Amino acid sequence: MYHIIFGQLINSVCAKKGRVLVSNQIKKYLSLDRPNYSQKLVKHLFLPQSADIQKKCYNYAKKLLSTNRLNHQREGKSSKVHGGDAPGRHQFPKEVEDACNGQAMDEFSAAFTYLSMSCYFGRSHVALPGCQGYFMDMFEEELKHAVIFTNYILLRGGQVKLCCVQVSEEHDWMSVKNAFNAALDLEKSVKEKLMVVYQKAEKHHDLQLVDMISTQFMEEQVQFSWFLKLFNESIKQLARLVTKAQMTDTKVGEHLFDQMMHSTFVKKSNMMYKKSIEGDPEAKDINKRQ
Repeated sequence: MYHIIFGQLINSVCAKKGRVLVSNQIKKYLSLDRPNYSQKLVKHLFLPQSADIQKKCYNYAKKLLSTNRLNHQREGKSSKVHGGDAPGRHQFPKEVEDACNGQAMDEFSAAFTYLSMSCYFGRSHVALPGCQGYFMDMFEEELKHAVIFTNYILLRGGQVKLCCVQVSEEHDWMSVKNAFNAALDLEKSVKEKLMVVYQKAEKHHDLQLVDMISTQFMEEQVQFSWFLKLFNESIKQLARLVTKAQMTDTKVGEHLFDQMMHSTFVKKSNMMYKKSIEGDPEAKDINKRQ
């Protein structure tokens, strides 16, 4: 930041504009950073603006600029070293940390896409509560996956870096068939990204992450062990639902499909039924009456 401001100030000086104002700005922004250089520059600003003085000003500016860049590089390196020396961090490569952060954001993105689908089927003119509840469950599941990755990063002494969640621009999912096809593609995409994280964990011999992915995620999506198992189960389930959804070309077909979804997948504990904050005494009374 300093070297950008300083460059602008020097340009103003060489253009013979506002010498006093510029000198005060140099004092303000740079005196604490490099007092010797800034004092000499300020001194020269009040002398007649000869070519030699301008050249000397330029040389000082160049010297200060390179010094600032060197300092910024050193600060960057020291911050990296500080992150690497965090008390709880041990053999946790940055490439693995970045991959885990990326996967967490992908899981958040998938979660909000499923929430969008759930909200679509919950509209009064769509009114398919079975599909609404199914995608609400998917939303919750993906949120849990994201939190598992953020917790793992913290466990290993890393830094969780959250950014803007990329949400699908699609809000009108048109039909059951369209939504379930999109969900199947999304699940496959998340699984493929998860496999990249797995490969990076293997590359850096992060055995705990390898075990977590293979035993917690993958079964949900090819029999590989929990994450991978979950993804494999989810893909298999969605593929079968897509096949059934192909039969819903009529409103009656959609209604029958939704009844099957509701009886098979939607429980009373589903978040689609949540109308109050837990712990509210009045909310408990209302729930008892229901």
